[in-house]
Amino acid sequence: YWLRGYSDGLIDASLLRSIEEQEVANRLVPMLQRTIPWGPSEAILTGLGQEHFARGESKKPVFGAFEQAVDEVTIGALAADRRQLREGDRVTVLNREFTISRVLIANGSVDDLRVYASLDTVQAMLELPGKLNEIRALECRCDPSVADPEQHLRSILEPMLPGTRVIRQDRLADARRK
Repeated sequence: YWLRGYSDGLIDASLLRSIEEQEVANRLVPMLQRTIPWGPSEAILTGLGQEHFARGESKKPVFGAFEQAVDEVTIGALAADRRQLREGDRVTVLNREFTISRVLIANGSVDDLRVYASLDTVQAMLELPGKLNEIRALECRCDPSVADPEQHLRSILEPMLPGTRVIRQDRLADARRK
């Protein structure tokens, strides 16, 4: 995780259902990511699934801008720049042709190398049906009195997710918490 920005392990997508009723994380985003050869360099193929809301809540999706049609991709700024690609161009990824629906602005992170597609599409392309390597949990509900939010989250979520590890992105989480 720390070397690539994503876990290279796999979990079954059914684990997402096992955490839908917990009380500490609201928005749950299933993902599958792998580094792939792409032209003369590499890209991070990232499948994003539909955002789930814990406890059946209904909210406007945060990741809605990334929802892709089966034949579309969104690509990071550096991935686009390396291949001189623009929105509307056709591009081949792992022998499959897509239309670029959006090119993201550079943010100086590994996200600049990503090629985003729908989770189902990426699972099929990588021959990993029903597999994930990350479930992003946004809007974690940690009371301000909780001294160690990461340990609190782990104590609740890890027993529900056997074989996984909960990682808190402190900078982002603390900004949201404040």
